[in-house]
This record gives sequence, C-alpha cells and structure tokens, in this order.
Amino acid sequence: MLVAITVIAVLVGVLIFTLQSSRSAARDGRRKADLAYMQSGFEELYTDCRSYYSTSAINDRFPGGSQAGSPIIGISSLPSPCLASNTYLESLPSDPLYPPRQYRYNSTSEFDAGLGVNVVREYYLCAALETALTPAMDVTNCGGQCGNVACNYIVGSSHSIE
Repeated sequence: MLVAITVIAVLVGVLIFTLQSSRSAARDGRRKADLAYMQSGFEELYTDCRSYYSTSAINDRFPGGSQAGSPIIGISSLPSPCLASNTYLESLPSDPLYPPRQYRYNSTSEFDAGLGVNVVREYYLCAALETALTPAMDVTNCGGQCGNVACNYIVGSSHSIE
C-alpha cells in the first residue's frame, strides 16, 4: 500500500513538472509569434513611410500605456504613400503573463535632410522568455527591462541605418 502511494506521488510530481514545462513552452511560442506579427506590420509601415515609429510612440501602445489598444497607422508627418488612414496593425499584443511581463520596443532615429524630419530606420522588439536560450542573446539594444523581468529574446528591423 505504501509503495503504491509513493509511486502515485512520484508520477503526479512528474506530470505536474511536465505540464508546467509545456505551458512555459507554449507561452514562449506565443511570445515569438507576437513579435513576428509586430515585425510584419512594422515592415509594411516602413515600405510605405521609409520610417518606423519612435520608441515612445510604440511603448505607449502596449497594454498599460497611455494609448493602449490604439492601431499602428501611417505617420502623418511623412509624405505619401504614408497616410494616417493606413492601418498596419490593429493593436499591439500583450505578453501572455502581462503584468508583470511586457514586450519592449526600442528604436534609433536620424535626421533625414531630404524629408526635413527625424526618421527611424532601426528598431528592436524584446520579450522575456521563460525558457533560457543557449547561447544567450545579446539584448543590449532592448534598452531596458521587459516589465519587471529581464529581456532575453530580441528581434529587429530588416533595415539598418544608412
């Protein structure tokens, strides 16, 4: 009887551990898919506008920001075909464990003399995966934390500063 209870306890422990690992892997998969979804919209924006959004403009649109739920639209200060009526993303997704985890966006801008405005030619999207990557990614360009957790996954723009 005692052996049977011990065996059942061990099996339950293994099952719980396996289930928790599966859930973490599923959330990490969603994080990667969310960042790929945002990248796709940002690249469409860049094709029309020749610029990405600034760091503050995107981070304000993540859940908890002052413009959470707002769409990613054309940048009105730039010439056509970059129209404010163009919608590139309906809204930005949230980390599966938001809060305390949150996606992070960081960008760099430069002055474009031809347009007479600052444009963003490079950005980074970051997340905090639950499963550590080997080897670890260099997340220096994230520019901070992913909520109250250290970022450990980064993707970026396909265009570099010229």
